[in-house]
Amino acid sequence: MKIRKLTAAAAILALLASNAVYAGGWQSSRGGWWYDLGGGNYPAGGWLWIDGNGDRIEECYYFKPDGWLLTGTTTPDGFTVDGNGAWTVNGVVQRRAVSGGSNGSALSAASERAELLRLVNQERSRAGLQPLSDNSALDRVAEQRAQELGTLFSHTRPNGQEWSSLYAPMGITEYHAVGENIASGQKSAESVMDSWMHSEGHRRNILDPKYSSIGIGYSVQGGQSYWVQNFLG
Repeated sequence: MKIRKLTAAAAILALLASNAVYAGGWQSSRGGWWYDLGGGNYPAGGWLWIDGNGDRIEECYYFKPDGWLLTGTTTPDGFTVDGNGAWTVNGVVQRRAVSGGSNGSALSAASERAELLRLVNQERSRAGLQPLSDNSALDRVAEQRAQELGTLFSHTRPNGQEWSSLYAPMGITEYHAVGENIASGQKSAESVMDSWMHSEGHRRNILDPKYSSIGIGYSVQGGQSYWVQNFLG
């Protein structure tokens, strides 16, 4: 995501073409939408989470290199946005609570998982790889593992078994390849993804062409965050 400065000429054109006041927030001109960050700045060439109506819930939007909002299509990195430009998965708009909001930890955890999946597939797209599909059984594995990490931060489970011993109880019995990434302490999906992509072993899992699906777990215990990715191929 780039933050660009609105030139004086562009600002005049926007004002002439729109009934909206140039004072921050969503702006409409020439039949399209863009987002005014204030001070003549606007997002361009990537994604941005925006709480556009002040309800302390953010949606994620993709802006073209020239700053216009992309709507009703597939983004260059392979994700779907609806007619309003919001990122959707299986027709459901993805949302997350604004930090410090009162919408509950369940929404926050779900949004962090969704954002982490988006970031994983963004990296795979950049590497020319097929996206990983979300797997509900793997999600249950990863969620269980995220809880276990609060007791023992290791690829070995608290009961002494290997992490992969959870696959069969969750109904996962046929596969050719499996993998796991774990992390602790990062405050956001973006932060943990950055950590993993700068670690050779974790990066290898994320970009492994053998994998076709992923499960993501996230928990907060005693103020400490725990993150898990479980892979299947």
